[in-house]
Amino acid sequence: MTEYYVLKKSLQTFENYGKTQEIRHQLLQGDTQVLKNIITLLITILKDPKTDPIMMLQAVRFSKDCMETFNDDFISQFQLEVLPYFESMAMFEYKSEAHDRGQFYFSKEPDPYTAKLGNTLLHLVLECIWVWAKWFPMDPDCLKVSCYRITLEKLCILGVRFNKILYFNKLLIKRHLPECMVPMKIIQELRRAVKLDLQQTFGNGSSSIIIQQRLSQLLPQEMARDESQEVFYSDMIRRLYRQHLKNERKLAPKKSGQDESFVYVPEEKENNIQNQQMLQLNAIIQKTQSDFMSTIIEKQELQKQLREQQEKLKLMQQRIEIQDERLKYYEGDRPYRSQFYQSRFVQSNNQSVQQSFTQQQQHF
Repeated sequence: MTEYYVLKKSLQTFENYGKTQEIRHQLLQGDTQVLKNIITLLITILKDPKTDPIMMLQAVRFSKDCMETFNDDFISQFQLEVLPYFESMAMFEYKSEAHDRGQFYFSKEPDPYTAKLGNTLLHLVLECIWVWAKWFPMDPDCLKVSCYRITLEKLCILGVRFNKILYFNKLLIKRHLPECMVPMKIIQELRRAVKLDLQQTFGNGSSSIIIQQRLSQLLPQEMARDESQEVFYSDMIRRLYRQHLKNERKLAPKKSGQDESFVYVPEEKENNIQNQQMLQLNAIIQKTQSDFMSTIIEKQELQKQLREQQEKLKLMQQRIEIQDERLKYYEGDRPYRSQFYQSRFVQSNNQSVQQSFTQQQQHF
């Protein structure tokens, strides 16, 4: 539990947040114990309404950073155990049309600093839900919609307003979008299920996990499987790219003294780095496409060879059958052969007898 207390202390102030870098690195390496400690601490912080505002905001920020490690186990467990708290925060005063409704999240009469923390918290929570729903629209098994997407659809139907992106890197968002989104048939069934649930619960709504289970029962497995094939292949490519980034991060030397203090302004554009990343991404995509096409061509060639062998085998079978028929014919196994020769023999004998009888008559 050492990581638990180190992480908890790191989230208490903005100055100590840089110490979470090592924990995120361990999560990137796939440390399951660190993953459990992170989930446990996030739940402890987010479920307590008396949590210090700074720690609450730091916990949301840390969730965002952990999600960007793209650890599949963390993504799956987070949506089940932590995402409901994000949904609850996103619904704070959701009927209000004020863009700064988050200023009253921590207090009905906040001071300017606390109001700023509340606005930042709500804005960041809404951004996280929106981006994660775009990144992870389907569960890893690709047979059901993820809780991230269900939460986003529920909030949109309720009329929750989403502000412009400020705290996410827009290039990073585009880079990790799946090539194919959730099929429209499944989205339509999802929206029907959410609307029906809201009507039955008088606008309160069930948890995203319950809606996910109901949706899985409503959708025929065959349709879900067929409609999700493209999403599956897209997700597979995205996972390969994620693994490539993980390997690069493991090999990259760690930077010491990196300033990770929280900033309340949009992220600055880094054109050179972004261009390099885009070139690298294009190279990976081209290589993946090339390997995929090579696999398809190889498969087609093997299928062609298989068809040729099947044709040859068919011809050989026909030849063997013909040979068998010929052997049976010459060996006299067929009854019509003996009858045929017998009739010919009897006919020839009759003709010879008639000829001899005729000759005898002429002689006389």
